[in-house]
Amino acid sequence: MRPFPVRETDGRRLPADALSVRRMNSEWLLPAAAVGVALVCAFILADRRQIDIDAYVLGGTHVFKHDLYVVQLTGPGVAQGIGFTYPPFAALLFVPLSHLPVNIAQQIWEVTNVGAAVALVFWSIRAAKPEIASRFALRQALVLALVAGGVLEPLRDTMYLGQINMVLGAAILRDLAFPDEPGPFGAPRGVLTGIAAAIKLTPLLLIPYLFWSGQRRAAWTAAATFSACSFVSFAAVPNASHQFWTKDVFAWRRVGAPEFTSNQSLRAMLIRFHHGPVPVALLLSVTAVVTVAGIALAVFAHKHHSPFLGVLVCVATGLLVSPVSWTHHFVWIVPLFAWLTLARDRPRYGRAIACFVGLVFAFGLPWWVPHSDSRELAEHRWQLLIGNSYVIAVLAILMGFAVTSMIGRSADSQRGEELANAVGPSVKVTDHSS
Repeated sequence: MRPFPVRETDGRRLPADALSVRRMNSEWLLPAAAVGVALVCAFILADRRQIDIDAYVLGGTHVFKHDLYVVQLTGPGVAQGIGFTYPPFAALLFVPLSHLPVNIAQQIWEVTNVGAAVALVFWSIRAAKPEIASRFALRQALVLALVAGGVLEPLRDTMYLGQINMVLGAAILRDLAFPDEPGPFGAPRGVLTGIAAAIKLTPLLLIPYLFWSGQRRAAWTAAATFSACSFVSFAAVPNASHQFWTKDVFAWRRVGAPEFTSNQSLRAMLIRFHHGPVPVALLLSVTAVVTVAGIALAVFAHKHHSPFLGVLVCVATGLLVSPVSWTHHFVWIVPLFAWLTLARDRPRYGRAIACFVGLVFAFGLPWWVPHSDSRELAEHRWQLLIGNSYVIAVLAILMGFAVTSMIGRSADSQRGEELANAVGPSVKVTDHSS
């Protein structure tokens, strides 16, 4: 038998295979430690009551009863009026957790959120820099997910409350940002997006984006998946489905006061700037304009930049035009950071922009102003800027991208005309001489 090839190291002769194993173990040491710390933190968090996962489990408990959208959480630390607000399909998915003790259900969900955070960072890195090796991206994701979870307020809040946003964000990103790769378990593109929309309606905006950007198969698949999931819930729980789709889907105030500082949607910002309710006609007009312009910009980003950027722009538009976008909905700040710092098509000062935006989301600026009990309606001057900082940041990034894209296209067109004018005469001379 031939011996292993060997290398000299510190005066010792070690097999090359052993050296590679040692190097691999050292490379994975920090990521493994990060995962361990994250899981410990998750179990610590699970020892306290997490309102949102409690509301999800409440939905799983009452989905087959007649009070799904009437029953509310009770107990210490629970604000009045908190209940299940998602479509009945989401409640069906939480039925298994409803049969477990509360602390066990919370621990399972916290571990799920840790995995979702790693997946969100991993797919963000790979989407922004496709040439990167998957193993390297995974090692980075295991560490960066812990950092992001501890630093960025949307991720902290998601873990603290037991929210679902990171799970849905990772699923949508994996589904749509990699058009040349097969989906998980061979699922067609659009399936995960359709399921996400059936769980939480805001991803529905991605369907017209897919149509208009020429991704028609993915669009039809997402629409069909959403319809199939909704049909399943109608068949399984007809009363709850009828209640939701005829009444509760329009009851926006049921999920909380629209002016509350955590609501960082365009509608909430207009209410706070107006110091009260905004005329419905104005609100609908602004929402319609921003929706159409945002989807058009997303289509442009898809065609002239990348599917990754197209998804980011469309999701950012959805956060703006949704009636309610709580601060923990902004977990998409992670893919945005990846684009600003790693992508080839990032803006000229992308990393500086990422640092500035990072400070806004790390400090959770909307919480720095007086809030609760409608005190947001009395905001003035600097309070309006800080209290609406997430909305303003997203608007600024979208508008900046739109302006720089138009300038870039205009410059490219001008250079093309100059090149055509310069080449044209020489071509004529060449043809004449021949």
